[in-house]
Amino acid sequence: MIDQLRTMAIFQTVAELGSFRQAAKKLNLSPSVISHHITKLEADLGAPLLYRSTRRMSLTDAGVALLAASQRMTAAAIDGLSAVQRRASHPTGTLTIAASTPFSHSPYVETFTRFAQTHPDVHLSIQLEDRSIPLEGTNIDVAIRAARTTLTIAATKRANWAMWIFVSSRHPLMYKAGPRRSP
Repeated sequence: MIDQLRTMAIFQTVAELGSFRQAAKKLNLSPSVISHHITKLEADLGAPLLYRSTRRMSLTDAGVALLAASQRMTAAAIDGLSAVQRRASHPTGTLTIAASTPFSHSPYVETFTRFAQTHPDVHLSIQLEDRSIPLEGTNIDVAIRAARTTLTIAATKRANWAMWIFVSSRHPLMYKAGPRRSP
C-alpha cells in the first residue's frame, strides 16, 4: 500500500509539472525511475493515465480521476501531519488529576488555575477522592498523594524547598540525576 501511495505522489508530480524530466528533478530521482513508476502504476490499474508524445504529455480520463484522488490524498496527509505538529507544540486534550479531598483547599489549586489559563485548550479533570485508587488501567495522568501509602510508586524528593517535586521513575529527571539515595 505504501509503495502505491508513493507512486501516486510521483504520478501527481508528473501530472502537475507536465514532464517526467521536471518531476524527476523535483523529486531528486532519475527520469527512468519516474517512467518505471508510472508504467507500473498503469499496469497495476489496467488503464493508461497519460497520453505521451515527443512534444507533450496530457492526462487520460483515468489520469484526471487519479490526479484528483492523489491531490485529496496529499492534502489529507499534509493536514494530518500538521495537526500532529500543532499538538506537539501546543498542548490540547484532557489532563486527569486524582487527589484527596483536602487537596481542594491547598495552594496547588492556584497552580492548576494558572496552568489552565496558560493552556486554554487543555481541559483539567480533577478527581477528588478520600481513598487511594489504584492507577493501573485508569486514564489518570497525575496522582497527588498526601499520606503514607503501600503503593509501589517510585518517587524522589527532588529539592529541599517548601514545595517538593516528585517524579515517576520513568520521568526524564530520573534518567539525568538518578534516584536520591539519602534524605
